Amino acid sequence: MKYKTNFNYNVKLLNPIIKYVKCKNITNCYKTKNGLLTDQKVYRHKSKKSLISYIKKEGNVFESKKKIKENQGIKHLIISPINPENYNKLNEKEKELLKDIVVKNLLKNLGKYGIIGGIEYKNRGELEHFHIHIGINEKYDISPKNINYLKRSIIKDISENQILKEKLNLKTKNELIKEKLLQRYNKKYYNNIVKNFDEVKQVNNDISRLLDKKEWYINDIKDINKDEYKLYNNMLKNIEYIKYDINVVKSVIEHRYENIKYINKEINDLYIEQDERVANLNKVLESELKTLKNTLKNDLLVCFNILGIQHSFFVKYQRERLKRGEITREEFLNLIFNNKYYIKQLKEYRKRDIHYKIQKKQKENKLKIKELKQFYKQIILNKINDKEYNEMLIEIDKKKVEKMYKLIQKEYERYTENKNIFEVSKGKIKLLLEVIDEKIRQDIKKRKELHKKIQQKHIELENATTNTTTYNDYDYLSL
Repeated sequence: MKYKTNFNYNVKLLNPIIKYVKCKNITNCYKTKNGLLTDQKVYRHKSKKSLISYIKKEGNVFESKKKIKENQGIKHLIISPINPENYNKLNEKEKELLKDIVVKNLLKNLGKYGIIGGIEYKNRGELEHFHIHIGINEKYDISPKNINYLKRSIIKDISENQILKEKLNLKTKNELIKEKLLQRYNKKYYNNIVKNFDEVKQVNNDISRLLDKKEWYINDIKDINKDEYKLYNNMLKNIEYIKYDINVVKSVIEHRYENIKYINKEINDLYIEQDERVANLNKVLESELKTLKNTLKNDLLVCFNILGIQHSFFVKYQRERLKRGEITREEFLNLIFNNKYYIKQLKEYRKRDIHYKIQKKQKENKLKIKELKQFYKQIILNKINDKEYNEMLIEIDKKKVEKMYKLIQKEYERYTENKNIFEVSKGKIKLLLEVIDEKIRQDIKKRKELHKKIQQKHIELENATTNTTTYNDYDYLSL
């Protein structure tokens, strides 16, 4: 059995208006799924951007979570939820409350399609007024049925707010049903059935609160899942960055090892080159020394021969003087002795000079060899320093790699720790959801029992009254 209520009372009182922009060109008209053309204009490309700019320009912009895609067109809705006379009965705080209720209703009813809206304030003579411009996804069909539903939904939300209800003299659906029942039946039966209606209303309110709470907890789980997903992605990104750095450092280490191998090869080549050059230099210097010795030896022999010849001439000359009686025998012997001694001294001097030259040459040879060895020693030492420096850098880089691996381990540990926290939180919320579901099931069961009572009371009322006019069943499912 269904009992209709005259909800047009609130509609006539507030007189909401919902209009849409109609198309003038057939190319801009909306086509239904059946291929039928309508007069609903669809904005695309430049006109779509212009409309959105116009809506944003009005200010007080609101937008649904679901966004309108670039390749989708939009339609233009203009909504005046209340007439200027009633709007000007409200103070500023109540006007803001009204605006918030209407915006929330639009987001609730139209948000699933994707909308963007802005509020425009205007004056009609001395009366202040406002209406809402909405750009909505072209998939939304602006049919009379949908417009009527949207009007009634807006009015229902406004009438359920106690402040606006009293200020605008609105009535809830339940109150309208009660009025109908009071007109139909006497007070005694009216009070009996209204009592059940109030119980149903209370149960519905409880169910509504539980559903809101359930949705809130479900959103909490979704937020936790988002946080967990975000944390997981951040961890993966951080690990990727660290692994990239590790690969870079490892490639540097490999390069340094190659460099050390090359330096070792250079050092070995330098040792071999040093030995070869020292050996060759030794040969050259030994050959030069040998040549010098032979030359000095020949010079000494020549010098000795010349001195011997000179002494022979000197002795011959002095003998002739002795024969001529120019010198005595004793003077002759002294002269010969002195000349022999002089020649001996010359020979000794010559020998010492040759020995000195040979020693000097030997020292020069040793110094050249030493300088050559020192030259190679310095080059080899520089190479060894380069090698040790590379080895030191390798050790530093290895420590860096160890630290980066520890960072990766910390990232995993941090993720695991937070994941456990998330799992515990989700587990608690799921337990609460189970409790809420159980309460909802109990309330639904209770509501069904109350519905049966209402139906029974209705039958009793029908039997008790003399008027036999037929009425529809109560709309108890919508209460």
